Amino acid sequence: MGRIHPKKGCDLLIEAFAKVLAQQPEWHLIMAGPDQVGWQKELTHRAARLDLTQRITWTGMLSGAMKWGALRAAEVFVLASHQENFGIAVAEALAAGTPALISNKVNIWREILADNAGIVTEDTLSGACQLFDSYLGLSEDNKRAMRLLARQCFKERFEISKAAASLQLVLASVTGISEPTLISRTEERRPSSSESLLQVP
Repeated sequence: MGRIHPKKGCDLLIEAFAKVLAQQPEWHLIMAGPDQVGWQKELTHRAARLDLTQRITWTGMLSGAMKWGALRAAEVFVLASHQENFGIAVAEALAAGTPALISNKVNIWREILADNAGIVTEDTLSGACQLFDSYLGLSEDNKRAMRLLARQCFKERFEISKAAASLQLVLASVTGISEPTLISRTEERRPSSSESLLQVP
């Protein structure tokens, strides 16, 4: 689903979870993604110091039905990243109707904020804490509404046909060519792996 990597803000997430949710045992943190740089060992030690060992599950890479099942079952998807060009996993969470709690270093944060499909803060410890605090402060009705808005945000902005149409408009504005060749070619060939990530089973 993602990567256990320093740029993803995993340390901020663990610290914020300890600060905000330590006294709420119904919450459990799922850390999903491969450990590509050997950082998980340090993070598990940090979690142990914070008495979170039994409240964090490290799944490794999730894909296919396991990934979609995890996203649909989650209360929220959190990415306190320090840098994301796009954030495929964030779009996938929205597709599953799961609110996205993200930093403003994830490049689709403006769309999520505009659509009220999640919560956006700075990529700092206080920002990560604010993600949880803000979500916990919502009423149950507002939480349910945010789930619906997350799904709507995906359908309107990131579903593959919408993304292709948006790209076509950009290309048309640059080239002056308005024929729908991009969409027709996209429909005629099999989607690439990156495109298929934006199609929900």
